[in-house]
Amino acid sequence: GTGFLSGYLIDLFASKGIVSNFKFDLLDVSPHMVQYLNDRFSHLKGVRVIEKNFDDSFDNYSDHYDLIVSSSSLQWSRDLEKLFKKLYQAILPNGLFAFSIILDETFKELRELRSVLFADQEQLLLYSHRQIIDMLEANSFEILESSSDQTILYENSAREFFADIKRIGIQGGGSKLTQPQVSELVAAYQNKYSCYIVDDVEVSQNSLDLYPRASTAVKATYHYGFYIAKKRSS
Repeated sequence: GTGFLSGYLIDLFASKGIVSNFKFDLLDVSPHMVQYLNDRFSHLKGVRVIEKNFDDSFDNYSDHYDLIVSSSSLQWSRDLEKLFKKLYQAILPNGLFAFSIILDETFKELRELRSVLFADQEQLLLYSHRQIIDMLEANSFEILESSSDQTILYENSAREFFADIKRIGIQGGGSKLTQPQVSELVAAYQNKYSCYIVDDVEVSQNSLDLYPRASTAVKATYHYGFYIAKKRSS
């Protein structure tokens, strides 16, 4: 998110002794995060914190930024291809756009379960790695680097898993669920996706006699894309 990523980049620039030569615009829609960023970077004259949604930003920017970065946020865009177009206009020629984004296999277990339990609810749209590349290229970006990574992580229980994704601002679907629906979803997730693990490796129930240290957990798929793109010089 904005706080961790911004802090890392500003500290990196400061370690090189060049932070005073740059200006930073930090964008976040959360008033709480905006206040945190203002407090954290109040000693730096070159940092401006803007409380705004990225979809509603960059309309009046042209050849403005050397670098735009984002971490695991752009999947919430209402129109990602339109946003890419605005970002391309906002970057200087030869400037860079570097970002990570949550891809279509993320939380596939949770999203599949939601679609069964609450079929009438709006589901979260996530893009594939290929679709992200196509959108960047359609908006004239030159892609310098691109990769994707998929992994399965384990939590002690479905309740802990849901608490974690709520805390870091990631959801499992589009429409907001009621509290009874959330409780139903947590119970169903625990029932369907519980497993046994040893040192973060899943083992079958039939082999538990071989693994006395096995513990119960629930699993969740994470799928991220990583991209560095450049605005062409002409």
